[in-house]
Amino acid sequence: MQNYINQVYWGPSWNTYYNGSKVTISAKKEVDFNNPLMVPGKDIIKWGSVYNFQANKIVPQLPLLRINQRYRISIKASSEPAQGFFTRIVFFNGQGDEISRLEFHNLEKAFTFPEGAVHYEVSLVNTGCTSLQFKRLEICPAKLPRSVHNDLWFHQPVNSDSDQPINIVVMHDPKRVKKTWETVGKMLNGLPLQIISIGWQYDGDLADAIVHWIEQKNQLYAHLISTAADLDKVLRKVHQASPKTQLLLTEASQDDKLHIDYEIYASRDIPEWSTANLVDPDWITITHAINGLWGGVKVK
Repeated sequence: MQNYINQVYWGPSWNTYYNGSKVTISAKKEVDFNNPLMVPGKDIIKWGSVYNFQANKIVPQLPLLRINQRYRISIKASSEPAQGFFTRIVFFNGQGDEISRLEFHNLEKAFTFPEGAVHYEVSLVNTGCTSLQFKRLEICPAKLPRSVHNDLWFHQPVNSDSDQPINIVVMHDPKRVKKTWETVGKMLNGLPLQIISIGWQYDGDLADAIVHWIEQKNQLYAHLISTAADLDKVLRKVHQASPKTQLLLTEASQDDKLHIDYEIYASRDIPEWSTANLVDPDWITITHAINGLWGGVKVK
Protein backbone atom coordinates (compact mmCIF):
# COMPACT_ATOMS: atom_id res chain seq x y z
CA MET A 1 0.00 0.00 0.00
CA GLN A 2 1.35 3.40 -0.97
CA ASN A 3 1.77 5.92 1.83
CA TYR A 4 1.95 9.70 1.68
CA ILE A 5 4.05 12.28 3.51
CA ASN A 6 2.29 15.66 3.39
CA GLN A 7 4.51 18.74 3.43
CA VAL A 8 3.25 22.07 4.77
CA TYR A 9 5.05 25.39 4.41
CA TRP A 10 4.82 28.84 5.98
CA GLY A 11 1.52 30.66 5.50
CA PRO A 12 -1.11 31.95 5.18
CA SER A 13 0.04 35.48 5.99
CA TRP A 14 -3.13 36.41 7.90
CA ASN A 15 -2.47 33.55 10.33
CA THR A 16 1.06 34.80 11.09
CA TYR A 17 1.97 37.09 14.00
CA TYR A 18 3.24 40.15 12.12
CA ASN A 19 2.96 42.80 14.87
CA GLY A 20 6.56 43.96 15.23
CA SER A 21 7.85 40.89 13.38
CA LYS A 22 10.41 40.70 10.61
CA VAL A 23 9.73 37.72 8.35
CA THR A 24 12.12 36.73 5.57
CA ILE A 25 11.08 33.96 3.18
CA SER A 26 13.65 32.44 0.81
CA ALA A 27 12.99 31.08 -2.67
CA LYS A 28 12.79 27.61 -1.10
CA LYS A 29 10.19 28.81 1.43
CA GLU A 30 12.67 28.65 4.29
CA VAL A 31 11.59 31.27 6.83
CA ASP A 32 13.51 33.44 9.25
CA PHE A 33 11.07 34.94 11.79
CA ASN A 34 12.35 37.61 14.20
CA ASN A 35 10.47 39.42 16.96
CA PRO A 36 12.38 40.09 20.22
CA LEU A 37 9.32 41.79 21.77
CA MET A 38 6.69 39.11 21.08
CA VAL A 39 4.69 38.12 24.16
CA PRO A 40 5.01 34.42 25.14
CA GLY A 41 1.82 32.41 24.67
CA LYS A 42 0.93 33.95 21.30
CA ASP A 43 0.69 31.91 18.11
CA ILE A 44 3.62 32.59 15.80
CA ILE A 45 1.75 30.92 12.95
CA LYS A 46 -1.31 28.70 12.56
CA TRP A 47 -2.44 26.25 9.86
CA GLY A 48 -5.88 24.75 9.37
CA SER A 49 -7.44 21.77 7.61
CA VAL A 50 -10.64 23.70 6.78
CA TYR A 51 -11.10 27.25 5.51
CA ASN A 52 -13.99 29.24 4.12
CA PHE A 53 -12.73 29.69 0.58
CA GLN A 54 -15.36 32.31 -0.27
CA ALA A 55 -14.22 34.46 2.65
CA ASN A 56 -10.47 33.87 2.59
CA LYS A 57 -9.75 32.75 -1.00
CA ILE A 58 -7.32 30.16 0.32
CA VAL A 59 -7.33 26.37 0.38
CA PRO A 60 -6.54 24.33 3.51
CA GLN A 61 -2.85 23.69 4.18
CA LEU A 62 -3.26 20.61 6.36
CA PRO A 63 -4.20 17.18 4.97
CA LEU A 64 -7.46 15.44 5.79
CA LEU A 65 -7.00 12.70 8.38
CA ARG A 66 -8.96 9.57 9.23
CA ILE A 67 -10.60 8.99 12.59
CA ASN A 68 -8.71 6.63 14.94
CA GLN A 69 -5.69 6.46 12.60
CA ARG A 70 -2.18 7.01 13.98
CA TYR A 71 -0.09 9.80 12.45
CA ARG A 72 3.22 11.51 13.08
CA ILE A 73 3.96 15.20 12.76
CA SER A 74 7.52 16.40 12.18
CA ILE A 75 8.48 20.07 12.61
CA LYS A 76 11.54 21.24 10.70
CA ALA A 77 12.34 24.30 12.79
CA SER A 78 14.71 25.74 15.38
CA SER A 79 14.57 28.78 17.62
CA GLU A 80 16.71 31.18 19.60
CA PRO A 81 16.82 30.44 22.46
CA ALA A 82 16.41 26.69 22.03
CA GLN A 83 12.96 25.27 22.80
CA GLY A 84 11.54 28.76 22.58
CA PHE A 85 8.29 27.46 21.09
CA PHE A 86 5.94 24.50 21.30
CA THR A 87 3.51 22.91 18.86
CA ARG A 88 -0.22 22.83 19.54
CA ILE A 89 -2.70 20.60 17.71
CA VAL A 90 -6.39 21.35 18.36
CA PHE A 91 -9.17 19.01 17.17
CA PHE A 92 -12.71 20.27 16.45
CA ASN A 93 -16.07 18.60 15.88
CA GLY A 94 -18.53 19.45 13.12
CA GLN A 95 -19.94 22.40 15.08
CA GLY A 96 -16.48 23.95 15.46
CA ASP A 97 -16.19 23.08 19.16
CA GLU A 98 -12.83 21.95 20.50
CA ILE A 99 -12.87 18.31 21.59
CA SER A 100 -9.18 17.81 22.49
CA ARG A 101 -5.70 19.24 22.05
CA LEU A 102 -2.04 18.24 22.18
CA GLU A 103 0.85 20.49 23.20
CA PHE A 104 4.50 19.41 22.96
CA HIS A 105 8.04 20.81 22.69
CA ASN A 106 9.48 17.85 20.77
CA LEU A 107 9.93 18.31 17.04
CA GLU A 108 8.16 15.00 16.37
CA LYS A 109 4.98 13.62 17.89
CA ALA A 110 2.77 10.61 17.15
CA PHE A 111 -0.96 11.16 17.65
CA THR A 112 -4.36 9.63 16.92
CA PHE A 113 -7.02 11.60 15.07
CA PRO A 114 -9.76 11.40 17.72
CA GLU A 115 -13.31 10.09 17.49
CA GLY A 116 -15.71 12.91 16.64
CA ALA A 117 -13.09 15.16 15.09
CA VAL A 118 -13.90 16.75 11.74
CA HIS A 119 -11.04 19.22 11.32
CA TYR A 120 -7.96 20.42 13.17
CA GLU A 121 -5.44 23.25 13.51
CA VAL A 122 -1.69 23.24 14.10
CA SER A 123 0.05 26.22 15.72
CA LEU A 124 3.60 27.12 16.68
CA VAL A 125 3.30 28.95 20.00
CA ASN A 126 5.94 31.32 21.35
CA THR A 127 7.35 30.45 24.78
CA GLY A 128 10.09 33.08 24.80
CA CYS A 129 11.87 32.78 21.47
CA THR A 130 13.17 35.91 19.78
CA SER A 131 13.76 34.23 16.42
CA LEU A 132 12.52 31.14 14.62
CA GLN A 133 13.96 29.35 11.59
CA PHE A 134 11.33 27.24 9.84
CA LYS A 135 11.47 24.97 6.78
CA ARG A 136 8.26 22.93 6.85
CA LEU A 137 6.12 20.55 8.84
CA GLU A 138 5.22 17.07 7.67
CA ILE A 139 2.35 14.73 8.55
CA CYS A 140 2.44 11.04 7.67
CA PRO A 141 1.27 7.65 8.96
CA ALA A 142 3.05 6.91 12.26
CA LYS A 143 4.18 3.48 11.01
CA LEU A 144 6.60 4.98 8.48
CA PRO A 145 10.29 5.19 9.43
CA ARG A 146 11.57 8.60 10.51
CA SER A 147 13.88 8.68 7.50
CA VAL A 148 10.90 9.78 5.37
CA HIS A 149 11.33 13.27 6.85
CA ASN A 150 14.89 13.68 5.56
CA ASP A 151 15.61 16.13 2.74
CA LEU A 152 17.65 13.32 1.19
CA TRP A 153 15.52 10.21 1.64
CA PHE A 154 16.91 6.73 1.11
CA HIS A 155 13.79 4.59 0.73
CA GLN A 156 13.45 1.08 2.09
CA PRO A 157 15.49 -1.20 -0.20
CA VAL A 158 13.61 -3.67 -2.40
CA ASN A 159 14.80 -7.24 -3.13
CA SER A 160 17.80 -6.61 -0.90
CA ASP A 161 18.59 -10.34 -0.65
CA SER A 162 19.51 -10.47 -4.35
CA ASP A 163 23.17 -11.05 -5.25
CA GLN A 164 22.88 -8.78 -8.31
CA PRO A 165 24.27 -5.21 -8.38
CA ILE A 166 21.82 -2.80 -6.85
CA ASN A 167 19.83 -0.43 -9.08
CA ILE A 168 19.83 3.06 -7.60
CA VAL A 169 17.04 5.28 -8.95
CA VAL A 170 17.52 8.96 -8.10
CA MET A 171 14.45 11.22 -8.30
CA HIS A 172 13.09 14.58 -7.20
CA ASP A 173 10.36 14.64 -4.57
CA PRO A 174 7.26 16.75 -5.24
CA LYS A 175 6.93 19.90 -3.16
CA ARG A 176 3.63 19.01 -1.49
CA VAL A 177 3.35 15.24 -1.11
CA LYS A 178 6.13 12.67 -0.94
CA LYS A 179 5.26 9.04 -1.60
CA THR A 180 6.49 5.57 -0.82
CA TRP A 181 6.95 3.22 -3.77
CA GLU A 182 6.51 -0.31 -2.44
CA THR A 183 4.82 -1.52 -5.64
CA VAL A 184 7.80 -0.68 -7.85
CA GLY A 185 9.67 -3.73 -6.58
CA LYS A 186 6.99 -5.98 -8.04
CA MET A 187 7.79 -4.60 -11.50
CA LEU A 188 11.38 -5.84 -11.32
CA ASN A 189 12.42 -9.46 -11.93
CA GLY A 190 13.85 -9.92 -8.46
CA LEU A 191 16.49 -7.24 -9.07
CA PRO A 192 17.52 -5.12 -6.06
CA LEU A 193 16.32 -1.53 -5.99
CA GLN A 194 17.25 1.51 -3.94
CA ILE A 195 15.23 4.69 -4.53
CA ILE A 196 16.84 7.96 -3.45
CA SER A 197 14.56 10.99 -3.49
CA ILE A 198 15.69 14.57 -3.09
CA GLY A 199 13.51 17.15 -1.39
CA TRP A 200 13.42 20.52 -3.13
CA GLN A 201 14.79 22.18 0.04
CA TYR A 202 17.86 19.93 0.06
CA ASP A 203 21.03 22.03 -0.01
CA GLY A 204 23.78 19.44 0.45
CA ASP A 205 26.27 17.94 -2.00
CA LEU A 206 24.12 15.27 -3.64
CA ALA A 207 26.92 13.56 -5.58
CA ASP A 208 29.09 13.33 -2.48
CA ALA A 209 26.20 11.92 -0.43
CA ILE A 210 25.52 9.18 -3.01
CA VAL A 211 29.22 8.29 -3.29
CA HIS A 212 29.42 8.03 0.50
CA TRP A 213 26.39 5.71 0.55
CA ILE A 214 27.85 3.51 -2.20
CA GLU A 215 31.13 3.16 -0.33
CA GLN A 216 29.47 2.65 3.04
CA LYS A 217 27.18 -0.08 1.67
CA ASN A 218 29.98 -1.58 -0.47
CA GLN A 219 27.86 -1.21 -3.62
CA LEU A 220 30.74 -0.35 -5.94
CA TYR A 221 29.11 -2.04 -8.96
CA ALA A 222 25.78 -0.25 -8.56
CA HIS A 223 23.66 0.80 -11.52
CA LEU A 224 22.84 4.50 -11.34
CA ILE A 225 19.54 5.50 -12.93
CA SER A 226 18.57 9.15 -13.41
CA THR A 227 15.06 10.54 -13.83
CA ALA A 228 15.86 14.15 -14.83
CA ALA A 229 18.45 16.02 -16.88
CA ASP A 230 19.89 17.83 -13.85
CA LEU A 231 20.31 14.50 -12.08
CA ASP A 232 22.19 13.19 -15.12
CA LYS A 233 24.94 15.67 -14.25
CA VAL A 234 24.99 14.55 -10.62
CA LEU A 235 25.27 10.88 -11.51
CA ARG A 236 28.09 11.56 -13.96
CA LYS A 237 30.03 12.98 -10.99
CA VAL A 238 29.16 9.90 -8.94
CA HIS A 239 30.37 7.67 -11.78
CA GLN A 240 33.67 9.58 -11.96
CA ALA A 241 34.21 9.03 -8.24
CA SER A 242 33.03 5.37 -8.41
CA PRO A 243 34.07 4.22 -11.91
CA LYS A 244 32.88 0.62 -11.44
CA THR A 245 29.27 1.82 -11.47
CA GLN A 246 27.14 1.87 -14.63
CA LEU A 247 24.87 4.67 -15.73
CA LEU A 248 21.44 4.95 -17.31
CA LEU A 249 20.61 8.59 -17.95
CA THR A 250 17.82 10.55 -19.57
CA GLU A 251 20.18 12.29 -21.99
CA ALA A 252 23.50 11.40 -23.62
CA SER A 253 26.36 13.35 -25.13
CA GLN A 254 29.49 12.34 -26.96
CA ASP A 255 31.49 12.88 -23.79
CA ASP A 256 29.18 10.53 -21.87
CA LYS A 257 29.88 7.70 -24.29
CA LEU A 258 33.54 7.81 -23.33
CA HIS A 259 32.64 6.94 -19.76
CA ILE A 260 29.32 5.09 -19.92
CA ASP A 261 28.65 1.60 -21.22
CA TYR A 262 28.05 2.49 -24.87
CA GLU A 263 25.61 -0.37 -25.32
CA ILE A 264 23.06 1.42 -23.15
CA TYR A 265 22.72 4.15 -25.74
CA ALA A 266 23.50 2.14 -28.86
CA SER A 267 20.76 -0.44 -28.23
CA ARG A 268 17.74 1.85 -27.97
CA ASP A 269 16.53 5.42 -28.01
CA ILE A 270 17.20 7.69 -25.06
CA PRO A 271 14.55 6.90 -22.43
CA GLU A 272 11.74 9.41 -22.03
CA TRP A 273 10.65 8.85 -18.46
CA SER A 274 10.76 12.29 -16.89
CA THR A 275 9.08 15.37 -18.41
CA ALA A 276 7.65 18.62 -17.11
CA ASN A 277 4.17 17.12 -17.44
CA LEU A 278 4.90 14.09 -15.23
CA VAL A 279 4.08 14.31 -11.53
CA ASP A 280 5.83 10.99 -10.82
CA PRO A 281 8.60 9.15 -12.65
CA ASP A 282 7.36 6.77 -15.32
CA TRP A 283 8.09 3.61 -13.35
CA ILE A 284 6.87 1.32 -16.12
CA THR A 285 9.50 2.68 -18.50
CA ILE A 286 12.21 2.78 -15.84
CA THR A 287 11.70 -0.79 -14.64
CA HIS A 288 11.35 -1.98 -18.24
CA ALA A 289 14.78 -0.48 -18.99
CA ILE A 290 16.34 -1.96 -15.84
CA ASN A 291 14.93 -5.42 -16.60
CA GLY A 292 16.11 -5.20 -20.19
CA LEU A 293 19.63 -4.07 -19.42
CA TRP A 294 20.43 -5.98 -16.28
CA GLY A 295 17.68 -8.53 -15.76
CA GLY A 296 18.09 -10.69 -18.83
CA VAL A 297 14.71 -9.61 -20.24
CA LYS A 298 14.66 -8.67 -23.92
CA VAL A 299 13.44 -5.13 -24.53
CA LYS A 300 11.65 -4.60 -27.82
